[in-house]
Amino acid sequence: MGVLGLDDNLCTPEMGRAARDIILTLNSEGGKAKNEKAEEAPRNSAHKCYDYTTVEERFPVRWCTQSGGHIWDHKDPGQQKSWVPETTWDFFNKF
Repeated sequence: MGVLGLDDNLCTPEMGRAARDIILTLNSEGGKAKNEKAEEAPRNSAHKCYDYTTVEERFPVRWCTQSGGHIWDHKDPGQQKSWVPETTWDFFNKF
């Protein structure tokens, strides 16, 4: 699972996508998951998560994006609670 802040200047969006693409390439038949385009959150809106469908079933990949920097507790606009812990727990429960 990856969580990317679209305004991150430490691990830039380009760096995050490159790391994600390595995992997708290694975790799908012939690297085909790299060609599966995840919809990302528009700037200044609620987060979006995407579960890749063409990866090895035993090793799911979830990609989440939101406006924000290099922080662990991203919050959707107008929200006081971070969506990251619950989304991460939901992902872990797939195993």
